[in-house]
Amino acid sequence: MNVAHIMYLSVSRSGKDYLIKKIVSFLNDYCQIKTCHLEGAKILNELSNRKFGCSFKYLSEPKKETLRKKFTCLINETELENQLVIVDGHYSFIKDDGYQVVFTESDRDVYDSFFYLDTPSKLIVQYSRDSEGEKKNISITKDDIFKWKSYEKRELTSVCDALEKELIILDEDTESCLQFIKSYVTNYETKYCCKTIAKKLVDKIPEEIANKNEVIIFDCDKTVSQNDVTYDYCCNLGISAHKLKNIFRNDRYTSYQFFKVESLYRACSHDEINQASLDALSKIILRVTMLLNTYLH
Repeated sequence: MNVAHIMYLSVSRSGKDYLIKKIVSFLNDYCQIKTCHLEGAKILNELSNRKFGCSFKYLSEPKKETLRKKFTCLINETELENQLVIVDGHYSFIKDDGYQVVFTESDRDVYDSFFYLDTPSKLIVQYSRDSEGEKKNISITKDDIFKWKSYEKRELTSVCDALEKELIILDEDTESCLQFIKSYVTNYETKYCCKTIAKKLVDKIPEEIANKNEVIIFDCDKTVSQNDVTYDYCCNLGISAHKLKNIFRNDRYTSYQFFKVESLYRACSHDEINQASLDALSKIILRVTMLLNTYLH
């Protein structure tokens, strides 16, 4: 297993703790993958109170950095007794003049994978209203949440791009999240390591098309074809456009979304898949001018 440290991020009141507890229980009890959850904020506060007599947020930056390094050591120590260590955290918090980033270089460098829980904004507003104590927020709006999430996803994507990693966007579909995590941690190298997969595909293309008279191109964004061939293909399999759009809503195109689509395809037989491919092929309307210009250049 190539994934040992996973960091889960989300905005406040998104249900992150609930999902992580479900994942830890599922992996430990049903998948025989020894998994541990380290609660980042809680542990940092405990370390801070023990060493400095106050909460972590009141410390000076040098003292915070000292405890972050100690926490990183704790992650590595925990890995010695577990196959997978999951840490929850935050990228930022809303401030009057924008956002206060709390994600650090230590966070960036210690984790193998980064997951972001993108719970619908209206649910987060509801959870904020229903919370108690310091977690209760009756003034935050759906628009506030949407902008906050958009900011975090954009910034975290940049962080992951620099690391040549993928920011994986999860949703509120707990059962699918559980099945995806199981697949991810047990099949990372063969199914989710982008660089490995891309090299294999490029190496296979010459061999696979050498003796073929036709190549079926599935173009999802209407670049090569005028129509969206994926919708035609899925329609032939009884998969509605609404279901696809819901999976990819808010422009989420990460391994998790494609795992969900693959799950839909797996419910169909080999013969159904072949026939749907041929039917979709017959409906392709190519952008001949674009293809000709590309060929000439």
